[in-house]
Amino acid sequence: MKSNCFLVFSITMASALFASLPAAAGTGLVIGTHVTPSELSALGTTGQYNVGGSALNVLPAEKGVTAKSTEGPSTTTVVNDKGVVGVSRNEVLIAQVSTQVVRSQGSALLAAAKTVTYYDTMQITSVRYGTFADAVTGREKLQTMFPKAQVTLPIEYHQRKPR
Repeated sequence: MKSNCFLVFSITMASALFASLPAAAGTGLVIGTHVTPSELSALGTTGQYNVGGSALNVLPAEKGVTAKSTEGPSTTTVVNDKGVVGVSRNEVLIAQVSTQVVRSQGSALLAAAKTVTYYDTMQITSVRYGTFADAVTGREKLQTMFPKAQVTLPIEYHQRKPR
Protein backbone atom coordinates (compact mmCIF):
# COMPACT_ATOMS: atom_id res chain seq x y z
CA MET A 1 0.00 0.00 0.00
CA LYS A 2 2.82 2.36 0.89
CA SER A 3 4.66 1.73 -2.39
CA ASN A 4 1.47 2.27 -4.44
CA CYS A 5 0.94 5.63 -2.75
CA PHE A 6 4.57 6.59 -3.47
CA LEU A 7 4.21 5.52 -7.12
CA VAL A 8 1.04 7.59 -7.61
CA PHE A 9 2.70 10.58 -5.93
CA SER A 10 5.81 10.22 -8.13
CA ILE A 11 3.78 10.02 -11.33
CA THR A 12 1.71 13.04 -10.28
CA MET A 13 4.82 15.09 -9.49
CA ALA A 14 6.51 14.10 -12.76
CA SER A 15 3.38 15.06 -14.71
CA ALA A 16 3.26 18.43 -12.98
CA LEU A 17 6.95 19.01 -13.67
CA PHE A 18 6.67 18.20 -17.37
CA ALA A 19 3.46 20.24 -17.75
CA SER A 20 5.28 23.32 -16.49
CA LEU A 21 8.04 23.00 -19.11
CA PRO A 22 7.59 24.34 -22.66
CA ALA A 23 6.19 21.71 -24.98
CA ALA A 24 8.79 19.71 -26.85
CA ALA A 25 6.36 19.16 -29.71
CA GLY A 26 6.07 22.16 -31.98
CA THR A 27 8.29 25.10 -31.11
CA GLY A 28 7.74 25.37 -27.38
CA LEU A 29 7.83 29.15 -27.70
CA VAL A 30 6.26 31.12 -24.91
CA ILE A 31 5.78 34.86 -24.67
CA GLY A 32 8.73 36.43 -22.88
CA THR A 33 11.24 33.63 -23.45
CA HIS A 34 14.64 34.33 -24.96
CA VAL A 35 15.93 32.71 -28.14
CA THR A 36 19.54 32.69 -29.25
CA PRO A 37 20.53 33.81 -32.75
CA SER A 38 21.12 30.17 -33.72
CA GLU A 39 17.65 29.17 -32.44
CA LEU A 40 16.15 32.08 -34.37
CA SER A 41 17.84 31.01 -37.59
CA ALA A 42 16.65 27.42 -37.02
CA LEU A 43 13.07 28.67 -36.61
CA GLY A 44 13.33 30.78 -39.74
CA THR A 45 11.79 34.19 -40.24
CA THR A 46 9.36 35.57 -42.77
CA GLY A 47 10.69 39.10 -42.57
CA GLN A 48 12.30 41.78 -40.47
CA TYR A 49 10.65 45.10 -39.67
CA ASN A 50 11.77 48.24 -37.90
CA VAL A 51 9.06 49.48 -35.54
CA GLY A 52 9.82 52.50 -33.42
CA GLY A 53 13.57 51.99 -33.70
CA SER A 54 13.42 48.31 -32.74
CA ALA A 55 14.20 45.52 -35.21
CA LEU A 56 11.59 42.75 -35.12
CA ASN A 57 11.89 39.35 -36.79
CA VAL A 58 8.57 37.74 -37.70
CA LEU A 59 8.29 34.00 -37.24
CA PRO A 60 6.23 31.78 -39.56
CA ALA A 61 2.71 31.15 -38.21
CA GLU A 62 3.33 27.43 -37.73
CA LYS A 63 6.43 28.10 -35.60
CA GLY A 64 5.08 30.92 -33.46
CA VAL A 65 3.07 31.11 -30.26
CA THR A 66 -0.35 29.68 -31.06
CA ALA A 67 -3.53 31.59 -30.32
CA LYS A 68 -7.02 30.35 -31.01
CA SER A 69 -9.37 32.59 -32.94
CA THR A 70 -12.50 32.22 -35.01
CA GLU A 71 -11.09 34.71 -37.55
CA GLY A 72 -8.03 32.64 -38.41
CA PRO A 73 -4.55 33.62 -37.29
CA SER A 74 -5.12 36.77 -35.30
CA THR A 75 -1.64 37.15 -33.84
CA THR A 76 1.90 37.32 -35.12
CA THR A 77 4.90 36.03 -33.18
CA VAL A 78 7.93 38.30 -33.27
CA VAL A 79 11.42 38.24 -31.78
CA ASN A 80 12.97 41.58 -30.90
CA ASP A 81 16.64 42.55 -31.28
CA LYS A 82 17.36 41.26 -27.74
CA GLY A 83 15.97 37.80 -28.60
CA VAL A 84 12.76 38.11 -26.58
CA VAL A 85 9.64 36.41 -27.99
CA GLY A 86 6.57 38.63 -28.24
CA VAL A 87 3.12 38.58 -29.77
CA SER A 88 1.39 41.26 -31.83
CA ARG A 89 -2.34 41.32 -32.46
CA ASN A 90 -1.67 43.18 -35.73
CA GLU A 91 -3.31 46.21 -34.17
CA VAL A 92 -2.39 49.88 -34.28
CA LEU A 93 -3.63 52.24 -31.59
CA ILE A 94 -4.11 55.95 -32.26
CA ALA A 95 -4.37 58.00 -29.07
CA GLN A 96 -4.48 61.66 -28.07
CA VAL A 97 -6.47 62.72 -31.11
CA SER A 98 -10.24 62.89 -31.43
CA THR A 99 -11.88 59.86 -33.01
CA GLN A 100 -13.90 62.27 -35.19
CA VAL A 101 -10.66 63.65 -36.62
CA VAL A 102 -9.40 60.13 -37.27
CA ARG A 103 -12.69 59.21 -38.98
CA SER A 104 -12.71 62.25 -41.24
CA GLN A 105 -9.02 62.65 -42.08
CA GLY A 106 -7.93 59.01 -42.00
CA SER A 107 -10.81 57.32 -43.78
CA ALA A 108 -8.72 56.49 -46.87
CA LEU A 109 -5.99 54.84 -44.75
CA LEU A 110 -8.48 53.03 -42.53
CA ALA A 111 -10.08 51.37 -45.55
CA ALA A 112 -7.15 48.90 -45.66
CA ALA A 113 -7.87 47.74 -42.10
CA LYS A 114 -9.68 44.55 -41.16
CA THR A 115 -11.59 46.27 -38.33
CA VAL A 116 -11.64 49.74 -36.81
CA THR A 117 -13.01 50.42 -33.33
CA TYR A 118 -13.52 53.91 -31.95
CA TYR A 119 -13.45 54.68 -28.23
CA ASP A 120 -14.83 58.22 -28.29
CA THR A 121 -14.65 59.01 -24.58
CA MET A 122 -10.98 57.95 -24.34
CA GLN A 123 -9.96 59.43 -27.72
CA ILE A 124 -8.50 56.13 -28.86
CA THR A 125 -8.93 54.41 -32.20
CA SER A 126 -8.01 50.75 -32.59
CA VAL A 127 -7.13 49.66 -36.13
CA ARG A 128 -6.75 45.92 -36.70
CA TYR A 129 -4.97 44.60 -39.79
CA GLY A 130 -4.89 41.15 -41.38
CA THR A 131 -1.09 40.82 -41.28
CA PHE A 132 1.81 42.23 -39.30
CA ALA A 133 3.30 43.74 -42.47
CA ASP A 134 0.05 45.66 -43.06
CA ALA A 135 0.06 46.83 -39.43
CA VAL A 136 3.64 48.14 -39.72
CA THR A 137 2.83 49.97 -42.96
CA GLY A 138 -0.43 51.30 -41.51
CA ARG A 139 1.35 52.54 -38.37
CA GLU A 140 3.90 54.46 -40.44
CA LYS A 141 1.23 56.10 -42.61
CA LEU A 142 -0.99 56.94 -39.64
CA GLN A 143 1.96 58.44 -37.74
CA THR A 144 2.70 60.64 -40.74
CA MET A 145 -0.95 61.67 -41.05
CA PHE A 146 -1.36 62.39 -37.32
CA PRO A 147 2.06 63.67 -36.15
CA LYS A 148 0.75 64.93 -32.79
CA ALA A 149 -1.00 61.66 -31.98
CA GLN A 150 0.51 58.73 -30.14
CA VAL A 151 0.46 55.93 -32.74
CA THR A 152 1.63 52.57 -31.44
CA LEU A 153 1.81 48.96 -32.53
CA PRO A 154 1.63 47.12 -29.19
CA ILE A 155 3.63 43.93 -28.73
CA GLU A 156 3.16 41.78 -25.67
CA TYR A 157 6.41 40.46 -24.17
CA HIS A 158 5.04 39.28 -20.82
CA GLN A 159 2.60 36.45 -20.23
CA ARG A 160 -0.60 37.77 -18.66
CA LYS A 161 -1.45 36.24 -15.32
CA PRO A 162 -4.88 36.45 -13.73
CA ARG A 163 -4.98 37.77 -10.20
